[in-house]
Amino acid sequence: MKLKQAHVTHFRSILDSGPVEIGATTCLVGKNESGKTAFLKALEGLNPADGSYTYDRTRDYPRRHLTDYNDRHNGGEATIISTVWELEDDDREALADEFGDRAVTGSEITKNTRAPGPEAAQIPKSRRIRINSQQSF
Repeated sequence: MKLKQAHVTHFRSILDSGPVEIGATTCLVGKNESGKTAFLKALEGLNPADGSYTYDRTRDYPRRHLTDYNDRHNGGEATIISTVWELEDDDREALADEFGDRAVTGSEITKNTRAPGPEAAQIPKSRRIRINSQQSF
């Protein structure tokens, strides 16, 4: 899979980065303390190299809103990063091998990472990957 877009929210100094297109070369430019490193740390949390990164609400949630966390998220967990991934041929073949030839009908998936709770993968209706109802994805 190839990362196409990332959107960071509620992480350290970032309330909402807006969608950031990711290409072969992506440059983050901004003043000191504007959130460049925070954006990269949120990306790192998707697949940490050493597996040791864990989200800590006190450290990673924007401090100025920490006391209002439950009110701001209706008692649930905040979405930290939403990413759009392009499936490459190998990915589609692996899914087809696992779930059947007609399972893959699109080329993108969206992954929303919440913290510290579970993750959710969403596939736009126009780009659905059909999967046997007994399988989870």
